[in-house]
Amino acid sequence: MQQMKQSRDEVIASYLSFSKAAAKCKALTLVSQVIDGDTAVLEYAQKDLCGNASEANEKQRISMINEGGWKIDELQISL
Repeated sequence: MQQMKQSRDEVIASYLSFSKAAAKCKALTLVSQVIDGDTAVLEYAQKDLCGNASEANEKQRISMINEGGWKIDELQISL
């Protein structure tokens, strides 16, 4: 998922739009954001909106890198 020549905020908005469309029953809440030079790591908590009674902590961890524009370098989803 390379988003070259875009700002960090544009890449985040694009990812969130994609993620919400793909996982219609999930609400994402930003938990933390660490920006260090040309890298950034965002962590989101996921909440099921469709009645899943799971008590597990669902989260997404997005690692980004700036290489002439920001892009998603790695994505981890814990369900």
